[in-house]
Amino acid sequence: MNLSLTQEKILSNLIYLYNKNDRPLQASEVAQTTGLNVGTIRNHMQILKMLKMIKGITGPKGGYIPIAKAFERFSSNNKSNLTMYLNKAKLEDVTVCEIRLNPQDNSTYSGSIKIIGNMENFNVGDTVTIQTPTNDNTMIKGIITGRDFNTNTLFSSPIEILSGKI
Repeated sequence: MNLSLTQEKILSNLIYLYNKNDRPLQASEVAQTTGLNVGTIRNHMQILKMLKMIKGITGPKGGYIPIAKAFERFSSNNKSNLTMYLNKAKLEDVTVCEIRLNPQDNSTYSGSIKIIGNMENFNVGDTVTIQTPTNDNTMIKGIITGRDFNTNTLFSSPIEILSGKI
């Protein structure tokens, strides 16, 4: 199922806020993290409800919550098994959804990292490290060269695959 870039952005931010707050979210809260107008959020939420990606909760403590189909879309049932660091600081509120690597030579890559979480904390020039849960402590490390706020994607070059601990 194809979603527009705006719908992807809204859904990604809704999942991030829901994981962080564990409660229904108002359109105004989603608007703050996406930078979109509240009316735009509400319009797209209606479409996402029809697509059975979210559920609307009525009442004074109501709002929107992502449902199973939304989590499946981002290959995440709450938390990834990858740990992400930004400039050596562990990030608790970011979930890594996808890593794409493009080989440059024998040991380095360029690539992209799609996340669920607030993109505002990431800046060009920052170092990101992703620790895998394997016994050999494999790490993926790179310098951020760009950000796409519409798709919640970080671009990095070079990306190195290393063995060791942070």
